[in-house]
Amino acid sequence: MRRSNNRLFLSAAILLFSVFAIAGPPEDESNDADYLISKWNMSAEEITSLENQVKKNPSDLAAREKLLIHYGTERLSSPEARKLFAKHALWVINNFPASKMAVYECALDPRIDGKAYEKGKKLWLRHVKRNPADASILGNAARALTLYERTTSEELFLRCKKLEPANPKWPEELAHLYRLGRQTEKDDAGSTRNRNAKALALLEEAYALAKTNDEYRFPLLNDLAKCAFEADEIEKAGTYARLLLKNAQKDMKNWNYGNALYDGNLVLGRIALREGKMDEAKSFLLKASESPGSPNLDTFGPNLTLAKELLEKGEKKVVLEFLGKCSSFWKEANCFMEAINKGETPNWGPNLYY
Repeated sequence: MRRSNNRLFLSAAILLFSVFAIAGPPEDESNDADYLISKWNMSAEEITSLENQVKKNPSDLAAREKLLIHYGTERLSSPEARKLFAKHALWVINNFPASKMAVYECALDPRIDGKAYEKGKKLWLRHVKRNPADASILGNAARALTLYERTTSEELFLRCKKLEPANPKWPEELAHLYRLGRQTEKDDAGSTRNRNAKALALLEEAYALAKTNDEYRFPLLNDLAKCAFEADEIEKAGTYARLLLKNAQKDMKNWNYGNALYDGNLVLGRIALREGKMDEAKSFLLKASESPGSPNLDTFGPNLTLAKELLEKGEKKVVLEFLGKCSSFWKEANCFMEAINKGETPNWGPNLYY
């Protein structure tokens, strides 16, 4: 898995854990997942040493990164860590708003960080006002405000798209913003379809803009396939899902391989179920469980929509077989199996939205 994706995954993990519990590398390039995870737990001596380094050299981003990652997890249960996290996060946001660290390691949450989130928001809006033509800063501000200030985030991403019309990441970011609402809003079928149709058009724009960048395009296919299905563009969904699986076979060492194998079969299985092809749907479900996993599948788990739909149709045996296979890369699958074996309806939670 590429280093930039390691960093994004770990930062997202911390933020999403925060949300569900209460939701570029730094300039020194020290951002391997193992490196970052090792900084979650540090001795008191290490922490003191890093704090002293920052006092002597406030711009020592490598030291601040380690402290932010450590305090970022500790703050969930420690008021003192919460205070220290806010101090470092606000300093980075204020002084290095264009850095990746300002968004990912400095992600503030109003339900955890309280007033510090409001201070961070004011800093971001001040940067936006002072740097109206800097897409890097506007984009970072949009990302930082995505979860709780979606209208502002949308406006900023649209400005970035206008500033850099050839950059595929801006339509992609907008598409993700439009799809995010499904995790917190009770949409009717019409609004879900319309929102995904809007996101699909943007994802297709991003895919077209990245026509010479196969590495960028490959993971876009995961979202294109799932989004097309939710937008009721069934033919497109099937096309993208098959292309996703075809591309996955070209490079089984690619960081997206496990995700691609899972998502491609998931979408094809949902299409088969919609068309009344039960045996095909069950076959695709089991093929999805043959994924070797991935950092995000291993941690957050897979999308379980097809499993839920099949269970509701009485296909308990195949769903249990599927979950048993998924338990090889995702331990939480055992909790779902236990609930089903007890005759209970599992709490599918966010695993219907990934």
